[in-house]
Amino acid sequence: MHFDEFFLEMLIYSIIKMKELIFVKEITINNKYGVLTVSSLQVAKDFEKEHRNVIQKITNIMAEINSAENSAQYFIESSSTDKSSKSNKCYDITRDGFSLLVMGFTGKKALEWKIK
Repeated sequence: MHFDEFFLEMLIYSIIKMKELIFVKEITINNKYGVLTVSSLQVAKDFEKEHRNVIQKITNIMAEINSAENSAQYFIESSSTDKSSKSNKCYDITRDGFSLLVMGFTGKKALEWKIK
């Protein structure tokens, strides 16, 4: 599967039917060092998870990978600025990192993603 196909699938996933109306969520795809990624903030929002919990899951996966060099192909450390101008840790997640992360999620949104 190519990166473009992956992000097209993400877009399709983000289409929600509600009372016979279709709303499309905006998905922000980043190009980080020539690699297409999605932000951990976006993943938290789309899967209705607390961002701190997404960061913890990423941290756990990275510890299991046990190599900063290897984990960089899945998760690229980044930062975001909140409303109070405070810098917060986040990650840019590659296609493979997204799969590793989301396959461990539970709940309705995660189940919808897994079975489609």
